[in-house]
Amino acid sequence: MKQHSKKKTMIDWYFDTEPPTLTPKDVWLRHRSTTTGGGGDWELKRGGISNNDETSISEGNATVYEEIVGEDAVKECIRILSSLSTDNNGSTNIDSRGSFEEYSIPEFPSSFYEGEDRQQQLLLQRLVPFCRLETQRSSYYSKESNNATNLTVDLDITNYGYSVGEAEILVTKEEEIPHAKKEIMEFLKKLLVQPNKNDTN
Repeated sequence: MKQHSKKKTMIDWYFDTEPPTLTPKDVWLRHRSTTTGGGGDWELKRGGISNNDETSISEGNATVYEEIVGEDAVKECIRILSSLSTDNNGSTNIDSRGSFEEYSIPEFPSSFYEGEDRQQQLLLQRLVPFCRLETQRSSYYSKESNNATNLTVDLDITNYGYSVGEAEILVTKEEEIPHAKKEIMEFLKKLLVQPNKNDTN
C-alpha cells in the first residue's frame, strides 16, 4: 500500500426523521465538511446489492452504494420521503432546533425553502440530526491493482474511539460494478491471507 493523501478530519452530520424512515431502508443523508474550511456539502448514500456470490470472501461481502452529492442529494431525499408517505407532523421544525450537542446544525440550501412547494418544505422540516461525528481519515491506494487504479482504502477513527476500514472503488456506470466488486474482493483476500503454520523458514 502507498499513502494516497494526507490525513484529514471530517465532520459528518447524519439526518433522519423521527421515528427513522431513511436508515431502515439503508439510505443515509449526511452533511460533510472538513476542518480545513469550506461550507461542506450534502451527500446521500443509498444501499444497493449485497454481493454474496463467488467473489465473496469468508465472513464478509461487498455492498454497492449509490452516492449523490450536492443539492441533488437533498432532492433525492425529498423524493424518497414522499414515496414513503411519511407523516409530516411527527418531528421538530429544523428552523427551531438551533443546535445539537451544542453545535450549530448545518442548514439545507435556501433554495428549498423558496417558492410555493409546501410539501417539500414540510418534508425538510422532518429531517433532524441523530449523529455528529468527527473523523480522522487516512487514505491509501494499492500499487498492485492494475485494472482498478482508483481502488482506495480509508482508515477512519472517530471522536468516540470507533475505528473502521473501507476498501472502495468508485464507478460511474452500472456495468462496471461486477468488475469493481471482483477487484475489491481479490484485494481483500490478499490482506486476509495468513501464513501457513506448516511453513518453515
